[in-house]
Amino acid sequence: MLAFRLTLYQKASLLSLGIWLMLACQPEDDHYVYGLNQVEVEGEGAQKTQAKSMRQYIAVLHTNIFQEAINPAELQEIEEAIASIGDKTLARRMVIGSFMRNPNAKVPTMDEMREDIHAFVQETYIRFLIRQPTQAELIFMSNFIEARPQLEPHIIYTTFALSDEYQFY
Repeated sequence: MLAFRLTLYQKASLLSLGIWLMLACQPEDDHYVYGLNQVEVEGEGAQKTQAKSMRQYIAVLHTNIFQEAINPAELQEIEEAIASIGDKTLARRMVIGSFMRNPNAKVPTMDEMREDIHAFVQETYIRFLIRQPTQAELIFMSNFIEARPQLEPHIIYTTFALSDEYQFY
């Protein structure tokens, strides 16, 4: 068997280390009590609590996409088509797609969007959500667009039109 012998210096070092560890782990005499303050936290758009009816959604969406009010007859026709579809999310997607394919839709070109991405993001927030983006939203969306050279403006518009915040006033 291998004998393990400690020198006097090693024994003294281990003893002082042990004493130091025991003393270092002693609780402090002071007792701290921490309190919390109640803070209300709301994200952007959290104050929007009233859901848009499908009629309101279509009318507002048309105004956002075409920059003009929808003809009442066209609104009625779209409402009747939507009534025949059970899935309202699918219905919204179909309406958005139909609006985006219309040549009269006022959607920026890729070049216009990429010319000043920050301005495009700000205008999109104002146009669809009726508010300025937060600094974090502006940076995120700008970086998102810059990182995807093939991303087209109508995809951004569609995303905003399908967002939860857009569904409410």
